[in-house]
Amino acid sequence: MKLSIMRHGIAETLPSSAIARDEDRKLTKEGRTKTRLVADGLKRLGLKFDLILTSPLARARETAEIVAEQFGLAKKSIKETSALVPGSPLTDILKALQPYKDLSHILLVGHQPQLGELASNLVCGHKDAPIRFKKAGVCQVELDGVPPATASVLNFLLTPSQLELIGRAKST
Repeated sequence: MKLSIMRHGIAETLPSSAIARDEDRKLTKEGRTKTRLVADGLKRLGLKFDLILTSPLARARETAEIVAEQFGLAKKSIKETSALVPGSPLTDILKALQPYKDLSHILLVGHQPQLGELASNLVCGHKDAPIRFKKAGVCQVELDGVPPATASVLNFLLTPSQLELIGRAKST
């Protein structure tokens, strides 16, 4: 299974008169624009997603919806999971993936430092040196199963700027 891991896009900051809780922070206008460009880059790389699992927090859900829209996926291809809420144990993410273990390609959308710890744990076998994701940054790992029996292969780790360039590149 290919597992793409994406941090949510640029979100509103606290405190704001419009929002009172961290869970309610939405993407900014810049965050929505950059997330669309990142999704274009992912599409240009030839990625296809069978399913998008997202944190239920507003900024992650909105990021997942933008990616689904750019890929022409139905809203039913997005599933929220509390396993991607900040602070949830990494084992909860693997449990959340279990029902979908036969799918070819899943996108996770969530938060730092949890996603960085997950990526590090999958590739290196421990979370002590987490991978740092920029907002809307994406990596892809290849798992031999859920849970993986061996260390996963890191296919790529791309910043939003790199994905934007890929998305804007002209075909030759």
